[in-house]
Amino acid sequence: MKTSSLYMEHLRRRARTHLPNDFARIVIEDSRHGWAEGIVDRIRLIAVTGALCVITTMSIHWMQLQRAQEANRQAWVTTAAQIQVLEESI
Repeated sequence: MKTSSLYMEHLRRRARTHLPNDFARIVIEDSRHGWAEGIVDRIRLIAVTGALCVITTMSIHWMQLQRAQEANRQAWVTTAAQIQVLEESI
């Protein structure tokens, strides 16, 4: 046996200790019969998850934008005060 074949056999033996004996049959039957069942629920879950991701991303972006604008305002206030002091000293 090649090394890859030995490794695959090792993985199969290891998987058998964690999975039920009829796991492969259950997976095959589910893929044949159960794929179309619950497709609406799956699509709804995908849509809700996508919407939550978009809302979260937009919220984080808005918060960072507000922080940046506040920092810019503070910098302009400081700059304006320095300009005023400079104009008064001239």
